[in-house]
Amino acid sequence: MNFRFGSTRTLRAFGASAAALLLLAALAFTGTAHASSIEEDDDDVSGADRAFGPPPALLDSARRRAAETGFGWIAGVSAYVANDDNVFRSPATQERTSSAWGNAGYLRGDARFGGSNRSLTTVTWNQTKFDAFRQIDSTHPHLSQWFQHRFSPSTALELDLDVVHQNDDATTITGFAYTRDYSWWRYGGEAVLEYAPGERHRFRAGVEEVRKDYGEVASLNSIDWSHWRASGSYRFRIGPGHYAGIKFERGHRVYDAEPASLADGNEQPGNPVEKHAYRDLVLWYGAPLGSKLELDASMDLGHKTDEFQGYENYDDRTIRLGLLARPASGLELRAGLVSGHRDYDRILADGGAMLAYDTVEARFGARVRVLGTWWVYGDVNSYQRDTNRSSGLDYRDYRGVFTRAGVSVFH
Repeated sequence: MNFRFGSTRTLRAFGASAAALLLLAALAFTGTAHASSIEEDDDDVSGADRAFGPPPALLDSARRRAAETGFGWIAGVSAYVANDDNVFRSPATQERTSSAWGNAGYLRGDARFGGSNRSLTTVTWNQTKFDAFRQIDSTHPHLSQWFQHRFSPSTALELDLDVVHQNDDATTITGFAYTRDYSWWRYGGEAVLEYAPGERHRFRAGVEEVRKDYGEVASLNSIDWSHWRASGSYRFRIGPGHYAGIKFERGHRVYDAEPASLADGNEQPGNPVEKHAYRDLVLWYGAPLGSKLELDASMDLGHKTDEFQGYENYDDRTIRLGLLARPASGLELRAGLVSGHRDYDRILADGGAMLAYDTVEARFGARVRVLGTWWVYGDVNSYQRDTNRSSGLDYRDYRGVFTRAGVSVFH
């Protein structure tokens, strides 16, 4: 059983040359708000959005205040209007458009105590309401509690607890809600040990346990699952603000009651529950391009193994490229390009071929400080999927544009 969800508009042009440069560079920050698809593994947990994040200057100020006094905080609220011209992620002949509005909130407390301890408590809220199709309205609160204990200047332990909720905004490509309830609660706990023997090298090893509880329907099997993950990473500092890194993850997911599929996709009552193994290799690079530009790039190579008869096995590749520009005080420009490819081993597409598809998202966003702590922002997200399946309700082609403009205030 696979799932996916997401959430992003344009403000104004800040010069053709700057826009062109940004659109050619690119980095993915958040997805657009739209009807959830249940076709892919969900990996987003925060619902966070860069447009709603606190400005870097305020973050730095809060960190300094916490280091000096023992406590610092940041709060922010936002409101926006938007439009999506393909709200159900449908093929061209079935596209539907809708205007939308939404709001978001951000609150973080930064506490230092005992000389070697730090605690970050973060609460975010993001919701989008669609004027024409209320069945895909999205509500996404997230609570995170992060704690760090430093044993020495080079060694630290981090603990992170997360609670996230998402309402049921899943529909078919024709806009009909599923019989199953796809609202969920996600609970996660992670421990990470970090060792940095100098300025150039940093090693991290972590373990995480995640529990996801979906809304239940009396006549259907529960699709709740538990997932553990182990990871190791290395980061190398090439120069000031200039880093490269590698990360490897292994994970295992076990469903409570959902039967695994036979090799042909059929679920039989006597089958064992679904069990999936995951592995991911991530390579990344980040560097300043002068004093006002930052470049990020990453490649993620992933594999999923369906441990029963392999029906849901796949390999995928995701490349992210991006650029953040701060050409002047109170002005931020962001752009991104995310390109993904996935091949399934046993799920069929047209002509007996195995299912495969490509996804591309190109994003551009900007925000400007207009008065004190008030900001105006906008972004545009062009998205598409090209697949080799031309019939049915799942894994079809789609393309569209999500645009948004809003105002936020931080303190």
